[in-house]
Amino acid sequence: MQVTGNNIQNNNKSIRFSTGGLSFCVNGKCKSIIFDKSDDDFHKSIAICLCENSLNDSCTDIWDIYIDNPYYTIIPKEIADKDICISAFKLNFPEINSNHIIMSEDIDRHYMISTFGIHKGLYDFIKKQFPLHKIHHYSLSNMVKSIEHSKNSGLKEVWANVSNNSIFINLVENGKLLLTNSFNVKKPTDSLYYIGSVYEQFNLSTKNTELYFCGDNEHFSLLKKHISLSNNISDLCEL
Repeated sequence: MQVTGNNIQNNNKSIRFSTGGLSFCVNGKCKSIIFDKSDDDFHKSIAICLCENSLNDSCTDIWDIYIDNPYYTIIPKEIADKDICISAFKLNFPEINSNHIIMSEDIDRHYMISTFGIHKGLYDFIKKQFPLHKIHHYSLSNMVKSIEHSKNSGLKEVWANVSNNSIFINLVENGKLLLTNSFNVKKPTDSLYYIGSVYEQFNLSTKNTELYFCGDNEHFSLLKKHISLSNNISDLCEL
């Protein structure tokens, strides 16, 4: 099992890879590219990285690399070891084949381990192009942020982030993660369905349990008609 850096940090050099697009920030300047067709083998993302001047001078820089895919599992650290993490991941994602590498990252301050898959071809490219790198799963940053926010508020909260036809949903309460999951979404009603299912499953009030949401305006406009949304979403939106 490959092991990544210990913590997610806000770095001025970062890239997010997904099959639906590529985004990166270098010294405060950010760029996002959305693909018309799914880039399943990451050939398009790799080609863009090789052509972008700001991404070429990378041999001496530390890069935070975020993998945006649905292949991740969170396990409490007190019951987790290497074999358990791998077994749990394969149980959740039996369709993962030999084209993926299983990685893990400790979230020490919250006693959790994130285990996730990364396409082997993309991983090999990252090692060569960005030798000083830390690889994280895209879900982790907002997951940690939601846990810490709920610890400060002492409340039960729902956090959701829509990006590249996927939605990541976290349910947290007083510093504890109760649920994390991701789903494919194609239209705003899909986001409403999956978020609404969390409210129904955990018997939450759509008026009293606040939703922290990051996504495009169509999703936001539909959700605010049915669920109490926080106006404080700037900190939720990540690369």
